[in-house]
This record gives sequence, C-alpha cells and structure tokens, in this order.
Amino acid sequence: MWIPDETIDIIRSQSNIVEIISEYVQLKKQGQNYFASCPFHEDRSPSFSVQEEKMFYHCFSCKRGGNVFNFIQEIEGITFPEAVIKVAELSGVVLDDAILSQVQSQKPKKDSLQAQLIRIYEEANRFYHQVLTQTQTGEKALAYLHERQLTDETIEEFQLGYSPSQRGALVDYLKGKLEDISYDVLVQSALFIETQEKELLDRFSNRIIFPITNHQSETIAFSGRHVDLEDDDVWIESSGHPPAKYVNSPDTPIFNKSDTLYNYAKARAQVRRQEEIYLFEGYMDVIAAWQAGLPNGVASMGTSLTASQIRQIEKLTDKIIIAYDGDSAGLQASDRALDLLSKEYFDLELVLFPDKSDPDDYIQKRGSESFLDLMHHGRLTPTGFYLQYYRQNRNLNNESELLEYIDQVLKEMVHVASAVEREVYLKQLADEFDLTIDSLKDQLSQIISQHRHQKIQEKYADKNTSSSLTQTPTETYYELPGRGEKAENIILHRLFSYPEEVYRMLEYAEDFHFYSDSAQVLALLFQEFMNRSDSLSTSKFIDFLQEKNLKERVAQIEMMTLSDELNEDEILECIHYIQSSNLHEQLENAKTGMEKASQQGDIKKQEEYLIKIVELTRQID
Repeated sequence: MWIPDETIDIIRSQSNIVEIISEYVQLKKQGQNYFASCPFHEDRSPSFSVQEEKMFYHCFSCKRGGNVFNFIQEIEGITFPEAVIKVAELSGVVLDDAILSQVQSQKPKKDSLQAQLIRIYEEANRFYHQVLTQTQTGEKALAYLHERQLTDETIEEFQLGYSPSQRGALVDYLKGKLEDISYDVLVQSALFIETQEKELLDRFSNRIIFPITNHQSETIAFSGRHVDLEDDDVWIESSGHPPAKYVNSPDTPIFNKSDTLYNYAKARAQVRRQEEIYLFEGYMDVIAAWQAGLPNGVASMGTSLTASQIRQIEKLTDKIIIAYDGDSAGLQASDRALDLLSKEYFDLELVLFPDKSDPDDYIQKRGSESFLDLMHHGRLTPTGFYLQYYRQNRNLNNESELLEYIDQVLKEMVHVASAVEREVYLKQLADEFDLTIDSLKDQLSQIISQHRHQKIQEKYADKNTSSSLTQTPTETYYELPGRGEKAENIILHRLFSYPEEVYRMLEYAEDFHFYSDSAQVLALLFQEFMNRSDSLSTSKFIDFLQEKNLKERVAQIEMMTLSDELNEDEILECIHYIQSSNLHEQLENAKTGMEKASQQGDIKKQEEYLIKIVELTRQID
C-alpha cells in the first residue's frame, strides 16, 4: 500500500496530536506540554509528554517517542500506511477515492476468498473445541490434556480442540453450517486431504488441535498434535510409517507461516504492559507458561525466526527473553535467534532449562513457582549463554580446543558495551582456566580493533548511496552520559532548524565527530534527507528514518526547550565539550596502556604511550 507524500503531509497538517492521543490516554496540560502515564509501559508517574505545537510525543522513562503516525502505529500494532489512514479518519480528513479503494483492497470483502476461509476456520475451531470439551469422543483427549496439567480454564482460553478419527466428520459439519461455501473453497482451505474420488478427509484426524490466530484474533490455521488415543492403524500409510507428532496447516491465502507468531494477539497487551516478550519454541510451552503466570509469551512457527516475525515483535517491545528448549537443537535455535536479533536494537536475555528439558516439562516436574523464579531471576546475557553454548562437544582439557573456545567467547564479547560486564566475564575465564585478565584483555582488544575496522569498511564502502545510510544499522559501543548527551542533542536540535549554519560549524571544527554512533548517523542521515526532501519538517524526517532508536532520539531532541534564535556560541561550546570529552577518554586509555606496558616491562610501548599522552595533554590544554 503506497500513499503519496503530499497526502501524508495534508493529514499531518490537519491532525491534532493531542486530540488523537487523548483517544487512548488521559492527557493533562502542564505549562506548554501535555502529560500522562505512558501507555507503553507500567508508569506510576506521568512521564509521557506531548508537545502540541511541534506534534511530537516522548516518554522520559521508556524513551519511546515520535510523531502522530508513530504513536498510532505502535499503540495499534499496525503498519505505517494503516496508521496514516487511521489518523486521517480520526482527523476527519477525506481521502482520495483511489487511495480509499487501494486501502479497501487490502481488506477481505465479505464474499472474498479470504473472508470465506476465515469463516471456515472459525467454524472448524468451534467444531474441534466442542468435540474435545462436550462429547464422549473427546474424553480421552481431554484426560490427556489434564494429565499434562492443563486446567479447563486454560483449555477454554486457548480454545484447544480434538479432531476425531472419523475423517469425514468435519466436512459434514461444515456443509451443514456453511451451505453457501463451495467445494473448491473447502479444498483451498487446506483443512482436508482430497482423494481421487473427490472425497474430503480431515487433515488433522485423531489429533489435539491448537488454533492459530491472526492479529485480530481470527482463526487462520491449526496445528494438530498426535496422541496415542485410538488405533494408529487407521493412520499408518502403505509405507508402514507411524503418524507424525505434529501436522501443521500449509500456507493458504489467509495464513503464512513465516508471518505468524503463535499467541501474538493474546500476548500483545501484556507485552506492552510488562515491556518484554518471551520467545518459546512450542505451543505447549506458551500455554503452560501462561497457566503458570507468564502471559507475555509467543512462539515462532518452527524454531527459525523470520524477518517478518522480528518486525512484529519490534512493534511491541525492545526486550526479548529467549526461552527455547534445553536440548542441543534448542541451544542451536537460541544461537540462530541471537544471530538474527542482535542485528536489531533489542535488549536480549536467555533462559537455559536444565537437564535438556523444555519449559512445559520443567513446569510439570518443578512447578509454577520454580518456573517463574527461573524466568525472572535465572536469565543470562548473550555472553553468559555463549560461555555455556561453546562448551558443547569440546574437551577443554585439550589446549587446542580450549584456545578455540576462548577465541569464540571473546568474539562474542565484542558486542558487550559495558566495561563492567566485560570485566565480569574476563574474570570468570581467567579464574577457571588459570589465565591473567591482562592477557585476555589484550586478545579482546585485538579482536575489537579488527571488528571495528571491518564494520567501518562495510558501513562506509558505499556511503555515497542513499541505501548505505538508511539501511545500515548503527552499532553503539558507548553512549555519552549527562552533559555530553545534552551537548549532542543541542547540536542536533539546532542542526534540524539551521542546517547550513550548523554543518558549516561542524566542518570547521578540527576532526570533529560525535561521541555516540546514533548522533553521528543522525547528522549524516539528515543531510541525506535534505537532498531528498523539499521540506525541513522534523516530523517528516522521523518518517524518513527506519531505525526505531533513531526515531525516538529525534523525538527526545524535539522535546527540548531552546530559544528560537540560533546562538553560535552555544553550538561552539557544545562542540568543544564533545571534543574535549573524546580527548580525555583517549588520554585515560593511553595512561592505562602506559601502566600496563610498565608492568610488562615493555619499554617500546611505554615510549609510544608517553608520546601519545604528551600530544593529547597538549591538545586538551
């Protein structure tokens, strides 16, 4: 769905961000701004601020922020074009018929194939659930679920069902309920196996049914788990193979496995409230966790996450706890998930289940209280996970395998921004393997240097093209706290209003670069935005940005209260402060290197560091 920029500008100009956000939270005016408890996290004091004139919102606690489209997109969990349409509706903006027809074409009409398929799946779901909970046929399946410690309340909440071994029962039921549905549509539903005689047999026969829903909580697919309840002979094919443990719906016009997260619709509100999401492997893990008191869990449709699923999670939260199975396959799945998620701006933690168990097994054996304690207090950082993961199938008494293990762990530590966290892991390695922390630090420094050099080459290999700036994620090593961050924000605030003057001052500043990656990238991207756009609207700049953390920082910057006129002395003071901070950090690093070289008796390195210290001291003075 594409909406012209001119239309977006009209909707933006005719919308009132205060009125629209007031539809979702109670805003109270304090001074020039409006405040409320943040709708995106549990907020005891009003930290959510809306600036009517600049049309921005920003939460000083969770740091979420943006323009009116971003707010609707995040609060509703919808796409950007859908958010634009929603804002237009709330603002009373009449859209062009062509745009409206395009929007309507994205929604299934009542008699469309998609709408008919949803009706079929909703009715099939009712059938399966009734068979499980209200018939003698479902008694054994229900007893099995009770043995798995699922309560009737949980079975009802997740609408679990049972498909009987009579493979024609479902189609007979649907024909009686949905007389207007054709044979061809029933075939396209993929609920059935079509025989040569044009007979439709239930795909999921003799299985416990897990309904899968879309974002609107409509049933769009099923997963059927085989249980040894009846004679398996009816299932064994001519090959003699027993039935598969799980049978899943294939992709259909209403279901795409790669785009779907199990329990997303049900978990969405809890994820926003608790500001974190648990990622499980299986349906039973999600359900058992919900029953144990953990309502904010989802599962990917299979163990491998997709880009589409990651985008859906990103709309809800930045915090992900990976809680895959504790066996070898689960650990490998956790490694793959970390590899995908670490490329985005997520705060990642993991839970490892002992004895190769999965979450459902753990709850059954140790109980809900122990499970919740593990999930809340037994989390590992990615590095903590890799300290254990890389031990698999390794004999660490062998020197060669030990060196490989240490090298792999140190490569993972490149991504650790906290010096204290690095120190903790280095000390663990040093103590366990009788090594010095200094030797580990030296090797880590070499790896970091190689990694940064590689990143710089990748990032700026084609920096003259627009895609290199808009698509490459920024990598943050350290953020400048306190005054330093404020100095960066002041410069960027002025840059957005007086780009020519501020860019000129930055160009004249000798070897100037922002301390944080995010500020440096924003300065580069705003230049790219100016080349593309005929407007310097910061709200439009936010739409131009793709990374969530950059959007939020721009919103934070725009919430600053500064005078309307440009004060060049103010900018120069901020530039000087950032340059000075950079030099002081380099000086401290040089002094640390000098001290280490002295302890090691390395005269040559001492001389190199001494020259560097003298030069840096001269520049600071």
